[in-house]
Amino acid sequence: MSFFKQISRIRLKRSNTLPKQPYLSGLESESNNQKGANLVQVRIEPDSAETKAQSLLKARTIESSVFTIGRRRGLVSDSPDDIDFSIRQVEPYTVSRRHCSIERLEDCIILHDLGGKYGSLVNGQRIGGRATAPKSIRLARGQYDLVLGPRDSTFRFKLIID
Repeated sequence: MSFFKQISRIRLKRSNTLPKQPYLSGLESESNNQKGANLVQVRIEPDSAETKAQSLLKARTIESSVFTIGRRRGLVSDSPDDIDFSIRQVEPYTVSRRHCSIERLEDCIILHDLGGKYGSLVNGQRIGGRATAPKSIRLARGQYDLVLGPRDSTFRFKLIID
């Protein structure tokens, strides 16, 4: 899928699930970030033995305005170029190659599901993965539990938003 189709898809999902507000695309957000806009600070930390064991999943501060999480294609570090946080998983896969993205704004973040089969859970609330589940969620400052895939998935993280 081309980059422009993906952006259009994210915009469409967002417009169908969030209150109407001016939309900042990734390009506009990036230019605002360079102009000194105060985007929220976000930290992602592994929160299960499986995620802590993967060397590429160390705790980190998210510095880009849009941050994408997905699965590597194999056991080597072969992952798509547009993935910022890549997870190693063997079959059966529960995390998509492009699973979800985090968009930083001035007062919150928006977690977008990118169309995977299983979606994600934020503090137990399903995001994506089902027709009835919202495709995006707005998260204010605070700490959240993020589970990638089904409820019993071992891919668990803490999201800390300051």
